[in-house]
Amino acid sequence: MVASGLRDITTGQPNLEDAFTCIASMGINGADGVAGATVLALADDIHAPGGCNEGFLREDALLVVVAIQDTFDQESAGDAEDWAAALVDAKGGDADAVVLLVITTDVEDPDGLCGYTGTITPHELRIWTELLPHSVFGSICADGYADYFAAAATKLKAQCDVFVPQ
Repeated sequence: MVASGLRDITTGQPNLEDAFTCIASMGINGADGVAGATVLALADDIHAPGGCNEGFLREDALLVVVAIQDTFDQESAGDAEDWAAALVDAKGGDADAVVLLVITTDVEDPDGLCGYTGTITPHELRIWTELLPHSVFGSICADGYADYFAAAATKLKAQCDVFVPQ
């Protein structure tokens, strides 16, 4: 389905919508460890020549991470600071080359859409989002996601306009 033969979409991909749907569809029965999965996907060994993600991290491209999880992330190793550092490290220390888009529960927020639970558990996915300068956080309980994706598109456009490949 992906024309490059790799696990990512490259320029000239035919049937772009079908290819994206294929690689982005994960179902709803995954573990509660979206940040850990992201960090593992950025590991050096899988980006080395011959690795399964060879060519995915490129100096001439932003790293855009979309994380969608309907619960707190309590399964991933490390914490929000570790996850943010992994994203920035993957881009050679350039935080301006990273855009993080997170949609998750907001039960810890008294003004959240999911219904405040009074929880005092740190919401590491929200903290992760707040640690990176170019990120957008959204509630999984929103009636729709048009406003969220409009904000995400604005953020992406702004970073594309100023991105300088290293």
